[in-house]
Amino acid sequence: MAELSQFKEFIKDKSANTIKSYMQQYSKLKKIIDTEMEQNIDIQNISEKNILQFVEEQNNLNSQQALLNIAVMVRKMNSQPTGKLEKQRDANKEKLKGAVIEKNKKLKEDGLPSYADLLDYLAFLYESERYTDYIINYFLIYFHTRNSDLNFELVGFKRDIKQNPEMNYLWFSKRAKKATLFRRNYKTANKYGMKIDVIKDPKFLNAVKQVFDCRKKNPDDCVFIPNKENVGFWIKKATLNNLGENLMNKIIVNHFRNDLNKLREISESRGTSLETLHENYDIDKK
Repeated sequence: MAELSQFKEFIKDKSANTIKSYMQQYSKLKKIIDTEMEQNIDIQNISEKNILQFVEEQNNLNSQQALLNIAVMVRKMNSQPTGKLEKQRDANKEKLKGAVIEKNKKLKEDGLPSYADLLDYLAFLYESERYTDYIINYFLIYFHTRNSDLNFELVGFKRDIKQNPEMNYLWFSKRAKKATLFRRNYKTANKYGMKIDVIKDPKFLNAVKQVFDCRKKNPDDCVFIPNKENVGFWIKKATLNNLGENLMNKIIVNHFRNDLNKLREISESRGTSLETLHENYDIDKK
């Protein structure tokens, strides 16, 4: 079996977003190797030493990690040794931890908005009848969603959520007076499964109703994410000071840093370990 086909089969059980990311990184690593070797050659036929040399020429440490991950997977699927690659990957992880701490330190010094500021902005959006932005911010604040979680389709019948098994849906039941977010297309979906969030907040339900009414007049109006390929941009645009999902979560984690139950809730909702929350989002971590 050709390496690319074999790799596709190897990752077929991952979420759609993860598969897309892995394929992009596979293509990038393959292109780098072909250029360096001046021939079309499979990744599995390159030594660990050469892979490390080629990858280290990438300036960005996160880019190096992504390429190393692909190299490790390709070699593992062929039962080849990966010790040197994994050793470098672990070393890079430690460097990245230090970089995150320094970045968070600068964020704190520069002054991020407070959790209360996020709540004030949420109230402002509702009062200003900016209902799509309100719904996005509501999910970010109270359900600690990732960008990909908010790439959903709004539907009025539960049967509609069966249209695409890999799509996220927000189902609004006017009769039951509730809205339900079905999250099944996110980074760690294979580990945590589909997440179901039920909202009965009257303001939230009214906001969803207003979006439905708006779309009845013009289906192209009141869209949450105008361009599905650039979700992060539209999420940032909807948030206070263009904070975006990542910075908002840092603010929320920092606010609840001494509340273990809340941190566990955030961890479960995001599909992120408590350790990852502590390492990446706690701006007071030394």
